[in-house]
Amino acid sequence: MGQAEKYVEPALAAIIFVAVTLFFGILYPYHIYHQEQFQLFEWTAGYFLTVSSVPGGFADWVGRFLTQFFIFSWAGAAITGSLVTTIYLLVCRVARGKSPVSRILMIVPAAAFSVFLTDERALAGALVAVVLTLGAVCAARAIRNDKGRSVFVVAATPLFYWICGPVAVLLPLLEARDVHPAAFVCALALAVITPLASSCVLHYGLKSLMTGVHYFRYVTVVPVFLWIAVLITVIFCHLPDIRIKNGTIGTLLASACLIAVISIWVSTVRRTADFTKEELMAYDYMSRFQQWDDIVGKAGEKQPDRPISVSCLNLALSQTGRLPDEMFSFYQNGTAGLFPAFSRVFTTPLSTAEIFWHLGLINAAQHFTFEAQEAIPDFQKSGRCYRRLAQTNLVNGDYAVAGKYLNTLSHTLFYRNWALSTAKMLGDENAIAGHPLYGKLRILRCHEKDNWFKDTAVDSVLLDIAAEHPDCEPVREYILAWYLLDCNLDAFVKHFDSGRQSPAARAYQEAYLMYMLEHQLPIENTPPFVETATAERFRRFIKDVQKGQAQAFITRTYGDTYWYYALYRR
Repeated sequence: MGQAEKYVEPALAAIIFVAVTLFFGILYPYHIYHQEQFQLFEWTAGYFLTVSSVPGGFADWVGRFLTQFFIFSWAGAAITGSLVTTIYLLVCRVARGKSPVSRILMIVPAAAFSVFLTDERALAGALVAVVLTLGAVCAARAIRNDKGRSVFVVAATPLFYWICGPVAVLLPLLEARDVHPAAFVCALALAVITPLASSCVLHYGLKSLMTGVHYFRYVTVVPVFLWIAVLITVIFCHLPDIRIKNGTIGTLLASACLIAVISIWVSTVRRTADFTKEELMAYDYMSRFQQWDDIVGKAGEKQPDRPISVSCLNLALSQTGRLPDEMFSFYQNGTAGLFPAFSRVFTTPLSTAEIFWHLGLINAAQHFTFEAQEAIPDFQKSGRCYRRLAQTNLVNGDYAVAGKYLNTLSHTLFYRNWALSTAKMLGDENAIAGHPLYGKLRILRCHEKDNWFKDTAVDSVLLDIAAEHPDCEPVREYILAWYLLDCNLDAFVKHFDSGRQSPAARAYQEAYLMYMLEHQLPIENTPPFVETATAERFRRFIKDVQKGQAQAFITRTYGDTYWYYALYRR
């Protein structure tokens, strides 16, 4: 190997690490957060034994250990980059070719595994399993005695099936040329027989045992792209070495190969990465951590148009006191933009639960959070859900239940301090009453009246809270927003303070003018809370609509008004 050639592999490894880390850290950070919030890694022997007691369980346990650090996006991005880079370096050790061109081609298997991770259902344990299996292949290569290597491969195949799961098939497939043919056949047979035998004693289906129990969030779905990446690894590791004696031609070939590999990698990632989901995850994350100004700022850059993102925006506007003035400056999709419809999945209910929590609907928040956790496809528990369930039970005074959630959280790394400090409040009514959040919610909650699970009844529940706590402005704003988005102007006027003298919020002024028009009341007799400029703009709107102005003109001129929503968006 020439002096320059020995730097090719570390240089490419550095490029892979930086590329993957920057992609997940800058372009895909909320997929990182998404992974962390749907697991609960406990530092206990019982948790380790439970997770590792299935094929591939140890790799899954290591993957979960690493995923707990995904609570920090850059830590998760760096861990992801490290896993992909480690796969590249191990593939280079295993591959036949040692030339610069061969080293460049070995990027392809690593890139394939990074593409697999763009799916939010892909779990880190899958890449840990690949790393451990490739490490076993390198250990086999280190055995110089052919007979000893053959014995090792045969013995290690079922062992690594239990440690890493079915990707352990890489061990005999990559060692096919270096072991005795009989040993290869025996090892390959064991790779098939072991999951068959496991299906007789374990409660997992044969398909899961053959394709991976904990490689993918959905245990019944075959992680097709993972196995494509495994196949690519086998093929590329068996490619012959590509050497060009002519230095200039070799350099040009290597450069062209590198450009082609990177181009294909980027093109594939652009096709597989779901940036629509990334945007929804961003809104959910910012709502979870109450980054209200960031939500409004993001919506200003690009209008949200999904129930989750719109509902998070409306919550942010409410929490910052801007909902009645600015809600129609953004896209609204009806009442689903306040409370997305309930669905038995593990993502949507969490965003809705955040809204219920901040409005004082504690039981509804608890119900949605519990349903979200129970719907997690791979049956894991959620640190985010456990924390919220501890809070809802604390506010409701169910201290025994809250204590169970807090006890489990105390065995984690990043929720431990919060759990221990919160546990001190159990049963302490004075501490809860004096807490800035829990005390407020305990007063606000409508304990006996928010046991509802029908989306269309939400306004009646909010009215109950408003009747008991008329000074709660966010609840009142949500009630009026519900009627506006439902275009129920009679109900809006009924619950709106139409006797006020000072100017009302812009959406309320615009809605009242629409109500006057519907009931054929003279616009000239506008009440004091409707500003002259708003009434004049409404007259122009009516004239432009009656003249048949183009839709583009109406949108450009009045797109931020309630009138536009009521006539065109509903």
